[in-house]
Amino acid sequence: MARWRSSPSYPWLAPLFLLLSCLTGPAQGVQPGGQEVGNSASDAENIFIEVDAFGQDLELLRQVMGRPGLGPLDIDIHSSAPHDIYFQALATLQRINQLSFEISRVREAPPSLPLTDIGLADVLTAVRGSHQILKRVMADLQIAPSMTLPVGDAARTLGDVFMAILAINRQLDLLLECHFDASDIYREITLAVGYASRLLAYYPEATRLPESPPFEPAKQPHDVYLRLIECLDIIARVFKALGLEVSHIQTQQSGQDVSRPGDVFLVACLVVSQLDFLHKQLGIARMPPEVFYPGRKFPSHSYQRAGLLEAQLAHLEHLVANKATPVQ
Repeated sequence: MARWRSSPSYPWLAPLFLLLSCLTGPAQGVQPGGQEVGNSASDAENIFIEVDAFGQDLELLRQVMGRPGLGPLDIDIHSSAPHDIYFQALATLQRINQLSFEISRVREAPPSLPLTDIGLADVLTAVRGSHQILKRVMADLQIAPSMTLPVGDAARTLGDVFMAILAINRQLDLLLECHFDASDIYREITLAVGYASRLLAYYPEATRLPESPPFEPAKQPHDVYLRLIECLDIIARVFKALGLEVSHIQTQQSGQDVSRPGDVFLVACLVVSQLDFLHKQLGIARMPPEVFYPGRKFPSHSYQRAGLLEAQLAHLEHLVANKATPVQ
């Protein structure tokens, strides 16, 4: 990965750190310390080991920094789909890159998103890339990595990995000086709007960008979260209509306690991962346009943008339900 040192700047000016992929080529069986494991070890087993090692090192860094541990998460979302796990791993890369910049003034150059179906090898490569950055930050602070070697657990599932990476992302956000905020959420939702626009372009009679809902002041992060949950519900219905696997989402526990922007951002990442998967399943070649830092935004801006996304997805659901004829 290319590395550069830079002077302080807004963390959002670099291209989307979410759009990251194979950092070093196809993943091979390697333990966290870089030692090869047997060829019989699956990518899933290696992901388990790498995520555990990352979590152990992150805990050491947290203790040295004197930062708080995680509180409860009022988001009951589970997924074992590789593309959902991958996009959470990309969020990890984004956060650890920001932490690296804050501590060492170093960022890793982000590669591009895979154009083909995302698999576990892509997840493994992204997690390894994040762990390498974390170990470099620890070395700069003269913190020795954990010597405890993670062990496999046959009972663990990919859904457990999804939740473990989610927890890592939340902990990383607590270590940052510049936390993820409404501007980051707005930019991620804007990326989702770009995906939805490309999906609607698949149908000739579709309106790609309906009129935005009115701006409503004084909205809070949990309002944005609840609107994103509505978007996920619509996507789930579209997936079901198309015969695709649906992520497990329980909205009855999505109460008003989701107040941290970083948690809302992770839900926005899940929306993007679902739309990217649908984008690939429909064979749409054109990727959405790159999204740059939008300027200072408030939760009300993100709420309005999520309303635009919800309108797009409702239109897409209508087209799919009525078996509209796609572009030939």
